[in-house]
Amino acid sequence: MVRASMAKDFAIVRSYRLALVSDLFFGFINLFVYFFISRALGDAPSGLLGGAPSYFAFAAVGSTLLVVMQSAVGSVSGAVRDGQMTGTLEAVCVQPVSVAEIALGFAAYPVCFAMLRVAGYLVLADLILGLGLQQPDWAGFAIMLAATGLALVGLGVLIGAFVIVLKRSGRLDAVLMFALGFVGGGFFPLEVLPGWLRVIGEAVPTRFAFDGVRNALFRGEGWATDAMILAAYGCVGLPIALQVFKWALLRAEKQGTLGQY
Repeated sequence: MVRASMAKDFAIVRSYRLALVSDLFFGFINLFVYFFISRALGDAPSGLLGGAPSYFAFAAVGSTLLVVMQSAVGSVSGAVRDGQMTGTLEAVCVQPVSVAEIALGFAAYPVCFAMLRVAGYLVLADLILGLGLQQPDWAGFAIMLAATGLALVGLGVLIGAFVIVLKRSGRLDAVLMFALGFVGGGFFPLEVLPGWLRVIGEAVPTRFAFDGVRNALFRGEGWATDAMILAAYGCVGLPIALQVFKWALLRAEKQGTLGQY
């Protein structure tokens, strides 16, 4: 089921080549903003940058990693919304597949493609803009991307359940990701946050994702603890989210509102 969902999503994306190319292009162009900010303002003290050699390197990892996070959090709700509007959600739900297969099938392709995009962006940033990768641990980087997706996809499943029940998410995924990126250290070190926000930032899963990826890329070590913490977030949160998603589907089926939008 998950493999079939990925093949379907890939076929849809491939059929809109211009949109795909422009999305990839503007995703990379976004890095130039941080590059010139770094050039204009100078670099922060190295001790605050998690091993990154410059503010540009620090922010580049944060902004690109958000691509994976946004895909994990927004893909399920987006697929549910599309299924409601095109009339395909009911057709999927009456098939002999589990709730987990439906939810993870919705998320699989966007998250996997986002991981490839992030890797490509960072390699290009190193070659063209001098990101500063010296001895990166690419295996650790790949594990961190997978752990990040696992930790956050549960939030995406919860928002998907929200859409099934209320028909719209009100861009909850975008607001949530901005907040998690802001307090988790995506764009600046946690040390610059006010005390109460820093306490929150130390606990959110995005903080461990940003720290672990920077450790893997700039230090070549020190990412394993972050990966395990993210895996723990996922192992606890995803089963709960799937149960909520199952409840939302059953509720909509009983009320006859599964195809409404």
